[in-house]
Amino acid sequence: MAPVLRSRRTPGYSQPALFAGPINTTGLAALPPELLLEIVNCFRSIRTPWAVTKNPLSRAQRDRQAIIRTLSQLCRSFRQTLLPFVWRNIEVCTVKEETWAKRSAKFKSIDGARYATWQKELAYDLINQLETVTIRNPQYATHVQNVCVIITCFSLPTVLPEFAKCLSLLPNLKVLQLQCEVSGGALQKAFHGYEYKGIRTVVIPFSNAEILRACPSVHWLHLTHASSRTPRPSDDRQKFKSVHKLTGISKPFVLSSLVPKLPKLKHVQLIASGTYAQCTNCIEQLSKLLKLQTIEIRCSADCRVSKEELEELEKRARDVLKNLPVIQGVKRTVRLRPPTLRTSNAGGVEPVGG
Repeated sequence: MAPVLRSRRTPGYSQPALFAGPINTTGLAALPPELLLEIVNCFRSIRTPWAVTKNPLSRAQRDRQAIIRTLSQLCRSFRQTLLPFVWRNIEVCTVKEETWAKRSAKFKSIDGARYATWQKELAYDLINQLETVTIRNPQYATHVQNVCVIITCFSLPTVLPEFAKCLSLLPNLKVLQLQCEVSGGALQKAFHGYEYKGIRTVVIPFSNAEILRACPSVHWLHLTHASSRTPRPSDDRQKFKSVHKLTGISKPFVLSSLVPKLPKLKHVQLIASGTYAQCTNCIEQLSKLLKLQTIEIRCSADCRVSKEELEELEKRARDVLKNLPVIQGVKRTVRLRPPTLRTSNAGGVEPVGG
């Protein structure tokens, strides 16, 4: 008897039958895979780093993924070519339009708490996709390289540990973009004992910083926004020596907490979205990073710093780099970026950083 899964379904033992029979080599199916993917890449997709907030992203940002999935079901030749790309990204960060239109409506769960329908939809979508690549069709797990997930408070004691466990079953996972409504102890408990050594890029809010303990090989850390809560790791001596690039910093208290833990940091991006005093505070703290090579100051669309103050910030940044110990063969630079706009969840525009 086939094993009973968490989803109450049986594994797809007949998957190889999908590729049985002759392969179509005429018409559209005859296009080289590289050309087909080049066409598909013209459609919108979720970027790294994503511009996520506490709300789901626009469904349109998954156009590319939806088209690849549809094309893979047209014929065997497309299936064989596109299947690895169908499961390259696990994206659980959008909801149906009709669900979002009723976002203010609440329902009562069996635990007595009240949740929005869109929170339930995200949780069910996440469990469904994770079960697909780890239980029903575990051969798909090797294809997954990018995970973009919003985890809400709905069924959190079940969803979060399941998520942590399934990440360990994805051997080629490289990018993790996570927005979780909990922080501190709950995250530490869920991810305790796991190590995702393949992850190189982590995109999280500062309140989810505990997850870094499970990612010992991260090179690039991007903070989507600074939470008002400052998580205090249980071991303040722990350092993340693999992190070389830190972006998305806009609050001094975030930087003051991270600087002692990132001794080998080489590249920093500061978002000038606060006051001149806040930006100056951030730049002064960079003097503790002895390996630092590049400081990028990016202006948000709602930047409250004047042009003259930006020039003064650039000068202060150059002074910080100039006073660091000399590293043979390394050229230190400061970059000043003008305001940049991105597509927002509602299809408009929003500033970079937060």
